[in-house]
Amino acid sequence: MGPPYREAEALLEEAIRIRFDLEPPFGELKLIDRRLLATERRRFASSVDNWPELEGFEPLEVEIEPWQPVRARREFLGRFEELGLRGRGAV
Repeated sequence: MGPPYREAEALLEEAIRIRFDLEPPFGELKLIDRRLLATERRRFASSVDNWPELEGFEPLEVEIEPWQPVRARREFLGRFEELGLRGRGAV
């Protein structure tokens, strides 16, 4: 996706690092993120699509259950509340 994507990704990573008080670099998180993306690709995308950013990354041994948007929102907000993030400036 090139330089514009990498720049946007770097800004987002920095915002996440600051918000959740994480230490750079994100080495292990980056590995997990790529493996999750490879898992999503396996489930939702055509195998003929070229995804060079996933070269060398194997999907996780999990199956993803797609949810309708209404359920996804409900599940997300429920977990958000469960983690106690409401009112702390998140989302």
